[in-house]
Amino acid sequence: MVSSVFCVFWIIASAQAIQYVGHLVLTGQPMSVKRAYLNCADSTKVEPEMILQLKKGNWMEDERLKAWVLCVLVNTNYMTEQGVFQLDVALNNISAAEKNSLEKHIDQCLPTKRLKPREIAFRFAKCFHQRASNHSLF
Repeated sequence: MVSSVFCVFWIIASAQAIQYVGHLVLTGQPMSVKRAYLNCADSTKVEPEMILQLKKGNWMEDERLKAWVLCVLVNTNYMTEQGVFQLDVALNNISAAEKNSLEKHIDQCLPTKRLKPREIAFRFAKCFHQRASNHSLF
């Protein structure tokens, strides 16, 4: 009985934390991005605090966080599930003046060696966040 009550409490607390993170992180984001953030948080069971830390530039080496980053990139069509970056999608709504600069950052941030898709997504997003902070993915 106690464990089932704890499980219900944990589920409610987690849902509330994800909604809170969603409010903080997603203000001003398009609906499709908001949906991706929340759906991926739910499916990967990432700790909401990790998402907040990521937004602040604190990239923790955590498999659930890596899964969340990949999930968001896949759900926003920036990357395939195999970790292939979709350059045409990323540059689709970018002005001509910014395309060269952004493409340079993207090229510099994509790993050159074979890695798991989660690792590709995580390393790319972290590098891109550091190099092109005015075009943050998260």
